Amino acid sequence: IVGDSIGRLFKKPLSPMPIVLLALILSYSPQAYADAKEYDVKAVYVFNFLKFTRWPEEMSKTSNSSYNICVAGRNPFGNSLKKIANQIELSRPVQLYIGVSKREINNCHILFISRSLKTRYKETLRTINNKGILTVSDIKGFAKASGIIEMVIRRGRIHLMINTTAAEKSGIFLNSMLLEVATVVNNGDH
Repeated sequence: IVGDSIGRLFKKPLSPMPIVLLALILSYSPQAYADAKEYDVKAVYVFNFLKFTRWPEEMSKTSNSSYNICVAGRNPFGNSLKKIANQIELSRPVQLYIGVSKREINNCHILFISRSLKTRYKETLRTINNKGILTVSDIKGFAKASGIIEMVIRRGRIHLMINTTAAEKSGIFLNSMLLEVATVVNNGDH
């Protein structure tokens, strides 16, 4: 169930801090901060998805009690993910897996599919369909092609497109606060 009430999605009620942080991040304009790089900001988004997502129970059991963030294809983030992983405090530790192959992605909580795979990403999506993996990319058309979250730049800001059908089929629960700040699309929408 996508967008279920906060109380049911999380064991503890959310503190106002993640909500404020999400609001700040979602209103971030890369043009306003010339020194910030696009993928530094996208890395912050990826980590914040951990706070607004709940995975199927079987996915939690197979992940060795850590959040596993994976990048398939060329790593566009540089050291950004690693820096954030060392600074952020979450309910579980974070493990980063960069350059994962299709065989290695089954234990990923979040799988970022880089633009270097833009000609092959649909095959990857079919491979992991319904496996409880939050798929994220900035490849144009990703959400409409059964990816769960697509990050697009509009008017100098990062905007989210979320495929709720793909999330539901994967057993992923996205917090309604995340859905409220995104454009909801489904497979094949134009």
